[in-house]
Amino acid sequence: MDDTYNDLDALPNNPDIAEALGNVMIVWAYAEAALSFAFASIAGMPINMALAGFYRIPTFEARTNTLLAFSQEWTPDKPEKKDQAVKLIENLKRLSKTRNDWVHGIWCQANRTGEIVTFHLRAPESSGRRRKPIKAHDINDHVQHVRASAEKLRGIFPAVID
Repeated sequence: MDDTYNDLDALPNNPDIAEALGNVMIVWAYAEAALSFAFASIAGMPINMALAGFYRIPTFEARTNTLLAFSQEWTPDKPEKKDQAVKLIENLKRLSKTRNDWVHGIWCQANRTGEIVTFHLRAPESSGRRRKPIKAHDINDHVQHVRASAEKLRGIFPAVID
């Protein structure tokens, strides 16, 4: 039997989830930096100019789509760099959808069990995606996947600060 839920506005009784979500914020800032360095290199522009343009693109999906479009014309010194970079950018784009579920979901806690979930009311009931349990382990796993992709991307496009 389903429980009833109350909205959450903080996680004082779940420090493991709160810490994991803090790590999500930091690792995604790291990933965005890696993407902006990729953008500068692929577009052949100084990092300051690339940052000014990259962050004026309104959404993460639009940024990654722009970067993928630029990469079609990019001719790196080693052809395999292009394939690696595209795969990593696409992976970060895919991973951002999980992050968006946490950011844009309605956070609630079950009255009886204390289970923390997010509700995604735009998802069809039949999809099985309307209510998603939140576990610190799942969030930490996400952080590790984002970090791994961002680190590999930074290996291809090291930080270049003017």
